[in-house]
Amino acid sequence: MYKSVGIIGGHGSNAAIELQYYINEEINKNSDTRKYIKTVVINDATVNTDTDTVLDLYENPNPKVEESVFKSYDSLVKLGCNIITIPCNTYSPILSKKNIKGVKVINIIDVTRDYIISKFKEGTKIGLIGTQKTINTRLYHDRLENYEIVCFEELKLDINSIILCAQYGYYNIKPTKKLLFKLKIKEANLIKTMNKIIDKFTENGIRHLILGCTELPLFVKHNRKKLHNIEFIDTMEILAKQIIHK
Repeated sequence: MYKSVGIIGGHGSNAAIELQYYINEEINKNSDTRKYIKTVVINDATVNTDTDTVLDLYENPNPKVEESVFKSYDSLVKLGCNIITIPCNTYSPILSKKNIKGVKVINIIDVTRDYIISKFKEGTKIGLIGTQKTINTRLYHDRLENYEIVCFEELKLDINSIILCAQYGYYNIKPTKKLLFKLKIKEANLIKTMNKIIDKFTENGIRHLILGCTELPLFVKHNRKKLHNIEFIDTMEILAKQIIHK
């Protein structure tokens, strides 16, 4: 069956674009070919606002998001996409509501769950960082009941700082003072912030960390050599592999 992939962007539009790169990279690893999978990316900027800060990231409901995801899904189906995904942990449940025969929805949370079950024995302590909405709705906890999924409430502002700055495109450069003030971020050194997050998990005996927001793999990718040692579970990479090999 001919594969055509549709990708719907979340609040961080770079993640959707990066997923296409991840997919192409996976093809390069496994096959000498220039025949890539037909891919259509829809990034709907109307769902984005510049009002979120580290204090309330995604905590103010935006009714436009679900409407945008559904419209994007319908548009991708009309364009012939038979595999559709959204590289956004927080909004993955929205896309899972759609069910058209012949169209496969791949949920980033589900494929990450399958990866963890295949790689780690039950009872393993695994760290999770992501938006507070992803954590509070227990998207990972409920799918991995036989594992100890660990989050730290006191890291909320630090995690939000990394996510927001990545969404604004600050991966390996220092955010401007104007942006830091706007987002209510106190620590300008994002590497220091990320290492503080990592250290909190390793100090508690945790060696594996789910990057439960697709902006986080982008930040890690640009800064891996500067970050303290921990095994990252890259949800975007797992999603790309599933799209290719499933």
